[in-house]
Amino acid sequence: MTLKSTTRRAKAVLRGLVNRRRNPLPVLAWSDTPRCFGRYLFICGAHRSGTTLLESALRVRCSFVGLEGPVPENEGIHLQDVYTGGGVGQFGLEWPLEPPPPDTAPELRRRLLSRWTPWMTGEGEALLEKSPPNLTKIAWLRAVFPGARFLVLARDPRVVSASTSKWVHYEIPMLMQNWDRAYATAWADLDTDCAVLTYEAFCVDPEGEIDRVIEALDLPVRDRPLPMPDRYRVLRNSNASYLSKFEGMTFGPGSWRNYGYDFD
Repeated sequence: MTLKSTTRRAKAVLRGLVNRRRNPLPVLAWSDTPRCFGRYLFICGAHRSGTTLLESALRVRCSFVGLEGPVPENEGIHLQDVYTGGGVGQFGLEWPLEPPPPDTAPELRRRLLSRWTPWMTGEGEALLEKSPPNLTKIAWLRAVFPGARFLVLARDPRVVSASTSKWVHYEIPMLMQNWDRAYATAWADLDTDCAVLTYEAFCVDPEGEIDRVIEALDLPVRDRPLPMPDRYRVLRNSNASYLSKFEGMTFGPGSWRNYGYDFD
């Protein structure tokens, strides 16, 4: 075995370890008496698009129960074994889940809530769950949770791709394709139970955008807002630090145009 091939294998192993850390195996616990809710909201947005920021802002204003567990950013997809989610930077390239037959939906819902109940935190009349692969599972989640609402958060795909590449070391074109496919799937599944928000608009007018989402999705508003976590007290659009790396690069048409991103 040559030194070059040994180095390649070592780099491949290192990439695998990095990706495994970013895409952990599920942390499983369950309850025999799962909590059920009259309303559900699923945040759908790519990794590094600001979904955790958005979740925090919504829980400040709205009466939501959330999830907190020993997984990245408290994402519910890592706290269950009902469906697979796909990895960082590649979940959009996988085949979307088909909606289940109607007679199986109640059991799937019960199993999911059973897995999530041990990690639920807060009091409220609705459950808020945030996982990036929700982008490709709107139709499936809609079938399992009738009456649920879906909030799709988009951020400039170049920024998302450049930021994500620090985690998984995939090439930018592949990450752009992942964004394109994931958001194309979400766009095809949009209906009256969905709202779309962009990170850029949220940074300009966070209060106004939250008000718009609350009205569009009929979300349960708190009598008195909670304090905003220190992590998000100062809101700043950090896109510029990534966009400078894309000067002279073109990508052609993509689903990003549906969300207002036309950079070619």
